[in-house]
Amino acid sequence: MRKFNPFANLSLKIIALLFATLFWIYIVNIGDPIDERPFRDIPVTILNPEIITAQGVTYQIIEDTEEVTVMVRARVSLFREFTLRDIVVTADMAHIDISTNLVPIEVTIRGLEGMIESATAFPGNVRIQIEPFDVGTFPVGTDWTGLPREGYVVGALEANHPTVVIEGPETTIRSISRVVAQVDVSGMSMTADLPATIRIYDYEDNPISLSSLLIHELAEEEMMVNVQMLSTRNVVLHYKIEEIIGEIHEGYQLSELSFEPSTILVSGAPEVIMALQEIIVPTRTLGVGEITGSVTDTIDIRPYLPEGIQLVEENHYRVVVSIVVEQIDRRGIEISARAIRPRYLAENLQIDFPGEQSVTLYVYGGTRRTGCIRDRWASIL
Repeated sequence: MRKFNPFANLSLKIIALLFATLFWIYIVNIGDPIDERPFRDIPVTILNPEIITAQGVTYQIIEDTEEVTVMVRARVSLFREFTLRDIVVTADMAHIDISTNLVPIEVTIRGLEGMIESATAFPGNVRIQIEPFDVGTFPVGTDWTGLPREGYVVGALEANHPTVVIEGPETTIRSISRVVAQVDVSGMSMTADLPATIRIYDYEDNPISLSSLLIHELAEEEMMVNVQMLSTRNVVLHYKIEEIIGEIHEGYQLSELSFEPSTILVSGAPEVIMALQEIIVPTRTLGVGEITGSVTDTIDIRPYLPEGIQLVEENHYRVVVSIVVEQIDRRGIEISARAIRPRYLAENLQIDFPGEQSVTLYVYGGTRRTGCIRDRWASIL
């Protein structure tokens, strides 16, 4: 019986092992190669800020280094294992270089520690500016984005904090122009309280980062905005004819009074807007009593809107009014008696015009209308 020798053909075994290793490396790199991809606008979290603030001063991040681009180098399969939220970028004040005010940036990817080839931030440092504290009180404006449900518009907006106290670097506090609580009203149809996003702007209307600011009111309570939703409706413009009759001079009549546009789009609380059928324009404001002839004028419709009603488009308040007041005219139209054909006359009755060859029909109305009637009759008879 031959004795087993583990060192027999050793060179062939080493060659086979090397070949298997190389083959495995080849398969891995072909099926799951290493790639490099950028992840942009990753915010930097400052660690141990008390190292600076404990000295009675504060800091702000400058030169747009509060957000960085992270270049990740890893196998392709690993890019499916994390999202932007898993990329953690920090700058520890304990490592600040006092001579340059630069704080080195460190990058980690949660859940994949030790599995990533490299993760590098660009720029690689946060640059800060150390300066005194300042505190300011600012009014809070409101704003909204998005589109509400069709048939509704946004009414009044009211924040739960009308003012806020903001603490931060002196130069930043002094550069604040306005503070806005912004809400998203997409798809809304009912009045509700919504959580707001705080936005701060400088005097050139550029956004200011909140990273180095402390808003006192928001330390314990979220900023909320009450959003009033209003229904919309197209409403007819009208006037009261009885008012006009009392205003027009004797011997004259109103031949035309029209509005352009004849309807306006208004908004209001649902119960108010549903009860609104028309908007009455007082005739005394139109000066009908002083008109003889044709007049076109432009009026502001806003004073005649009922309480609780407003225009959907604030700049659509002008309405063109056309008014025609004519002198009452009497026109006689002579008609041949033989041209008159009685209708609906009882069988035992008849109509006679003894000794008359023609009948005169008198028409009363505005000069233009009676003239038109006479001309039309003349063309018929």
